[in-house]
Amino acid sequence: MRRILAVLLMSGLAGTASACAEPEVWAKSLFTEHYEFYAGEPDAAVQALTTEQFGALLRQEAAYADGEVGHLGYDPWLGAQDGEIASPRFSVESRDETVAVVAMSFRLKMSEDEAGRASAAHLVLHKAEGGCWLLNEFVTPLGESLSFLFSQP
Repeated sequence: MRRILAVLLMSGLAGTASACAEPEVWAKSLFTEHYEFYAGEPDAAVQALTTEQFGALLRQEAAYADGEVGHLGYDPWLGAQDGEIASPRFSVESRDETVAVVAMSFRLKMSEDEAGRASAAHLVLHKAEGGCWLLNEFVTPLGESLSFLFSQP
């Protein structure tokens, strides 16, 4: 009986590890399901998607902002206060065993009748101990690091 239980537990753990998304799929999921990960006190779901260091910076920024605008006066996905993301594409720019850099390329449209300008945000992912990706850094289309901005006094 113990042997069967051990096999079931191991197969369940293996299934969990294999359920980890590829970096570009992971980044797209963050974009669609947790777009405002940077705004306010991060909930448990956002904390589970970030490294300990980046999660601490998100909490620090939420405390600093105290419900107001903190160090970031624009939407980091857009690199602007206003606009719309058109045709987002997620692609891996670099990857090794523990770090992946994903670019979210898109057209920044300020109005419906405009073609928009090419932009890209970059997500730096670190592989967790359990094998899944976690957000460790976000670089806006302006080239600003959220880690740097959120660590300022």
